[in-house]
Amino acid sequence: MTLLNWPKELDADALFARVFRPERARLAEAMAVTEGAESPREALERAVARGLCPEDWLDTSSLRGRAFGGKVHSPRRIPQLIETVTALASDAEGVLAAEELAREFLRRAGRMTTVASPEAPLFWRERGGQKLRRRGIFPEGRSVFPPALMLFHDVQFDYRDVDKLLVARDPPPPSPQPTGLRGLLATVRKAFQPQSPYRRPTPHIDEWNGLANRASREHGVGCAQAIDHHRRAWFCAVLGGEKRTLRDLFPNSTLLVAYRREVLDASLSTLPNVFEPLARLWWTGYALRVVNFERIELQLPRLEEGDVARP
Repeated sequence: MTLLNWPKELDADALFARVFRPERARLAEAMAVTEGAESPREALERAVARGLCPEDWLDTSSLRGRAFGGKVHSPRRIPQLIETVTALASDAEGVLAAEELAREFLRRAGRMTTVASPEAPLFWRERGGQKLRRRGIFPEGRSVFPPALMLFHDVQFDYRDVDKLLVARDPPPPSPQPTGLRGLLATVRKAFQPQSPYRRPTPHIDEWNGLANRASREHGVGCAQAIDHHRRAWFCAVLGGEKRTLRDLFPNSTLLVAYRREVLDASLSTLPNVFEPLARLWWTGYALRVVNFERIELQLPRLEEGDVARP
């Protein structure tokens, strides 16, 4: 399945089931190992000794790695709560995968605009998974991205332009045209048919809007935000077939000043799909919280009553 086939082939129900629900396949073992620990560091040392976490998670000297508070140049390397250590130890592979996807996002975004270095520490913020699913990561109307990246959304485009881009990437098979008298009547009818002044969404846009509305209505804002990141990744894939530049497509956008000069004059087909790693990140059960010019924050769902290891 390719991104261009979204949203029709996107398994939305499977995605909703993973939003803020990490796999945590070793939860029972992690709870047993950390039980009785007197400090988060002791709990982490036990988890490392059991092989639940990589040994370098105990390294507090390097600026690269994960952090649980503090400042960019003096991050707090050890969580403040033993429960947080348990959550991390129960799904170390998922945590590492989420961090690598976040760094890949920074690498791709850094080619286009100014963001934090991929080598910067990744800050984890903890919150209840149910609350995150219901309310989302950030207040509505506030962006988690640097302003420049907001350009990559189909709402910046005339719907008819999106249609043209999709047809250019994946031309539909020719439909049989009526011939004879029926064909003549169809041509005359089309010539005299009044054109509607309203722009109609493409079927793809209708599908995305329907998915976002269903996600918000049935599952909460968090799932709608997951759909938004997938939608942006899809639109970047649509633009990936363009030989035109950002200046050509968005000549009047004030956001262009935030892009690197070499990017503005490059064909869109040569630019990376900056949102693809973020779409994939949702499937780990974690998500991006915010990114700015010096740091990136990830959202860690807190262990909650009733959590069990997922098969």
